[in-house]
Amino acid sequence: MAYPGPWFGGHHAGGIKLITHKGNRRFQARIAIRRDGVRVQLAYRTFYVADYRDVDEARYDAEMWLTNESISLSCTKNLCRYLNETLIEMQLTREKTTTFDADVLERLSSHIWCAVDTNGSQYALSNVPNSASLRMHRIVSENRWPVVDHVDQNGLNNQRSNLRDGTNSVNQLNFRIQKGSKTGIKGVRVRKCTNGKTKVTAAIRFKGVCTTRSATVTTEEMDMALEDASKWVKKRRSELLHDTDTVKKQKTSVK
Repeated sequence: MAYPGPWFGGHHAGGIKLITHKGNRRFQARIAIRRDGVRVQLAYRTFYVADYRDVDEARYDAEMWLTNESISLSCTKNLCRYLNETLIEMQLTREKTTTFDADVLERLSSHIWCAVDTNGSQYALSNVPNSASLRMHRIVSENRWPVVDHVDQNGLNNQRSNLRDGTNSVNQLNFRIQKGSKTGIKGVRVRKCTNGKTKVTAAIRFKGVCTTRSATVTTEEMDMALEDASKWVKKRRSELLHDTDTVKKQKTSVK
């Protein structure tokens, strides 16, 4: 099989209804969506049970038509495809996709998933009526940890190998750059001083303790100061994450 494979599965739009009238039975299959608050019918077809050997055969034909028509009209949600033998990609809303291990497909496909923004990162979320929203990474990790951290900072990469036990402190280290950042560098901020210079501050908060490093520079020195601050933040973050992983491995080996 060539990869990536063809799209399959998903949740088709529309529905099927069995109607009985004067002894005649038929399935009505239709696809409708909402546009600007108005329900618009895109496709419609009737399948008469009398034209088939039994009602199950008529229902099967109606379901297949609905599935194929929904795909052709780009109305099917959460289409999937294999990227390799063990990895699946799923379509979400906002033209985003998520990836996960193939063996969890059955558990995930029972929900409708969308892409949402949280703290500058995107995650796969499913809204459940009269219940809290589900996050895909929690299903994949089987709720083993109070906090789940994405190693590569990509909240849509839900492979098991990319998920780990993350305390709030570890998760905070792994957050993406906030949208309101003036520097575009995680953990680095700037502030104008009254003397015309600029104060560049690099900061990392871990387990309630905030460590900072500051420098007051001129406009000409700004680029160099930002580069130094960025390197310092990355180095400290790497050291803290490494120390945390080492402690966890030691605890696991003791058990």
